[in-house]
Amino acid sequence: MTRPSDKSALRAALRSKRRSLDPSSLQTHAASVADSLAAIADTLAGPVAGYVAMDGELDPANALAALRARGVATLLPKLGEDGSKHMAFAVCDDVTQLVAGPHGTTQPDEDAPCLTPGLILLPCVGIDARGTRLGFGGGYYDRYCARQPSALRIALAHDCQRAAHIPDEDWDMPMDAALTESGWLWFGARARPLLRVRG
Repeated sequence: MTRPSDKSALRAALRSKRRSLDPSSLQTHAASVADSLAAIADTLAGPVAGYVAMDGELDPANALAALRARGVATLLPKLGEDGSKHMAFAVCDDVTQLVAGPHGTTQPDEDAPCLTPGLILLPCVGIDARGTRLGFGGGYYDRYCARQPSALRIALAHDCQRAAHIPDEDWDMPMDAALTESGWLWFGARARPLLRVRG
């Protein structure tokens, strides 16, 4: 059984590594990931969900903008205000439509319609070679992905967030792939053929 302290210590160590990245590196990593995703835009089925980066997360804003330029609908998470830990994904094509959300987040306003994504770009604190993702610990993404298992799950991470082993629980949803500034990491059979990524 995983002890909470195991994940807490690993989370703290990986967040420290992420925070040590300088602004130039953050921008370079985001641009690399945007190029990789733009290259497969024509193969994507359904809207693509991303997130608003915080705490040094790999920023998908450029990637989402590149996808929109190619006609792909993009979504951002919207958290419930009632303490239910509910999350949905709402259409957002313009950052001026964002408002303050729970837990210091930024999210689409209440009028933005919600859609079901075909692919989800997930933030993470860490990712290991099995596709186990370490998040902030709130469980929002695991619960959502469990409700929508057909959506492809791709973690976005800096290379420094790769871990040898991340303890997992029964409710942790494994990733289909991860994308870092160095390229793709594949964890299962379903993502690569659907995305038709070479290399």
